[in-house]
Amino acid sequence: AEDYVGVLRARRALAVADSNVRTLEALVSDVGAMFERELVPKNELLAVQVALADARQNRLRAANAAEIAQATYNRRIGEPLDRPAELQADVPAPAALPTDLDALIEMARERRTELAALGEQAQAYGQMAKMERARVLPQVSLTGGYNYLENQFLNDDAVASAGVGVQWALFDGGQARKRAAALDRTRRATLEQREDAESIIALQVRQAWLGVEETRQRVRVTADAAEQAEENLRIARERYGAGLGTQPQLLEAETLRVRALTTRDDAELDAGLARLRLARAVGAL
Repeated sequence: AEDYVGVLRARRALAVADSNVRTLEALVSDVGAMFERELVPKNELLAVQVALADARQNRLRAANAAEIAQATYNRRIGEPLDRPAELQADVPAPAALPTDLDALIEMARERRTELAALGEQAQAYGQMAKMERARVLPQVSLTGGYNYLENQFLNDDAVASAGVGVQWALFDGGQARKRAAALDRTRRATLEQREDAESIIALQVRQAWLGVEETRQRVRVTADAAEQAEENLRIARERYGAGLGTQPQLLEAETLRVRALTTRDDAELDAGLARLRLARAVGAL
């Protein structure tokens, strides 16, 4: 999941870098036209051209990061490193889970295999301890048999037999008791280990649940911020074209827009990853 989200994150960063380049190319064109009409000094044209050059460098770095992320993902799934990875635009959503924290923790207790394994181990140690104690108890055995012999010298060809056996180890030097006590200690230690694992799993579920709640709020806030940044850039361009704004304000508005888009994409991908982590914490993955 981490590598999958890494590819999506790198691709979204590349899309934002592309958007930044296109916006600055348009600004260079607008400022260039204004410079030709002698409406702005040359240093303002040079400033947006420098900003465009930086944006193109950032796009090259973003494209390289996207290639590396894709190669890393392909390696993880055993595919050729240069294979184009066809992924969904968003993180795949797991099956619907309860929203209540207590219900999620109870689900984890029921589904996490490590808890079941430790419980089975403790039960097995308990049964082994009972077997050791049983060694010093009276052992009664019943035997029976039936034989048929084709022999002309016997009056009765069928022979049936039955027997009862009793075995009782009156004294073994306390070996069985000691082995049973050792197994009981191991059983109790395993149960304590299970309780500790259950506490750790409850903490993992709580952390994952809080992560989902946090990212849900981040998605809402960053989506609003991205819309506001787009509107801020539009207003800054109009003010600059009308001679009411400055060129630094215009570039700052574009910087804020890129930052807001990046933050929004990170929040959306983190939200998808948080849902997967919660599903894994409760044993649904």
